[in-house]
Amino acid sequence: MIGFTLFSLFFMLCIAAMGIWTVRDMTSTAQKSSIGISAMRHQLTADMMHDALRADVVTAALASSLKQADQRGAIENELSEHSKTFQKELKEIEALPLNPEIQGALAKVRPLVDSYLKDGQATAAVAFDNPAELQTSLAKFMRGFGTLEAEMKALTQLTEKDAAEAAAAAKVSSGLSEKLILLAFVVAIFGLATFSFLTTRRILRSVEQVQEAVESLNSGEGDLTYRLPALHNEFDPLGNALNHFVGNLGNI
Repeated sequence: MIGFTLFSLFFMLCIAAMGIWTVRDMTSTAQKSSIGISAMRHQLTADMMHDALRADVVTAALASSLKQADQRGAIENELSEHSKTFQKELKEIEALPLNPEIQGALAKVRPLVDSYLKDGQATAAVAFDNPAELQTSLAKFMRGFGTLEAEMKALTQLTEKDAAEAAAAAKVSSGLSEKLILLAFVVAIFGLATFSFLTTRRILRSVEQVQEAVESLNSGEGDLTYRLPALHNEFDPLGNALNHFVGNLGNI
């Protein structure tokens, strides 16, 4: 019974260890997936601000051509808010523990964004302060928009790829964990069943030996020199007692 208990404890520890590993692995993949999703969310907002800033500058140019100077305050407020949000979303992405490839793409985007924001504010101001220079300033701004758009697109592709890989890894990890847990239970059940069978057979064999010895004595033809061999289980005390009893009988 002690062996059976130790065997059961061993399998329980194995299953517990596998469970801990599974939880850690799934937690790690879930965190990576969450990081990828967060990066995509911030990237999407940054892309929206990229386009919103262009719309603000174009609106400023249109207001200038229509002599709507009273629109300047509202346009500049929108431009300022969109610029702040753009910067904020980029900082959120930069704070994430992303892979080196994405970090490299971010490093390329950052100076382009700074230049884009600066040119946008300058073009909006020129639209109202110096309309004669508007076309030159607007052309420079739109070139910056195109350059930044290409780099932002590349960054978006990288974040989407990273998020997809993290999601795929999470799916694989989940499937592997389920299979390992199932395998552990199958092995545990098979091992316990086999061990139980062998232990039960050994115990029954010991019982049969004791029973044969007692029946031999009871028949009146017992060999008083016979001794039960060591049983090496819970029946050892009974076997020793029987051997002692037979020895006493032989001394009478």
